[in-house]
Amino acid sequence: MTKQTAMKILILENNPERIELFTSALKELQPECEVIVWKSAHRMIDELDRYLGDATAISLAHDLDPALSHSAAPGTGMDVIDFLTEEKPSCPIILHTANMNARWNMVYTLTDANWAVHLTPPFGDNHDWIQKSWLTKIKDVLQLESVEAKSQADLTSR
Repeated sequence: MTKQTAMKILILENNPERIELFTSALKELQPECEVIVWKSAHRMIDELDRYLGDATAISLAHDLDPALSHSAAPGTGMDVIDFLTEEKPSCPIILHTANMNARWNMVYTLTDANWAVHLTPPFGDNHDWIQKSWLTKIKDVLQLESVEAKSQADLTSR
């Protein structure tokens, strides 16, 4: 059996609860997954060259709360997209923004630059959508099974 390469997921998000849920969902899917989170679009842009070549997927919010970013001007997911459009598409991008107007601008801009774009907008009053919608989208886009599903498949194939 060959060892599966660890995923590297890059995330722009500054809500601490969401960050924890994104990280735990990915670690449940693949314990050795590397999750890199930025709370500022500008900082992500500054550091993206270091990670982009090895990224399995990128997940972007649009609106960033300055109070949660420890920055008066944390930028937006669109700032990151403007940077990415100058780069060669290398992995799928998942947009997890609730900002409907910005979401479509993000989609069209990325699509015009030949990036594969997928949507998982937040819904409801809590963060259940991360497990129900966002993680499902990650699995679909990357054609992955959870650790539990793989274990079950191994047992039934014996």
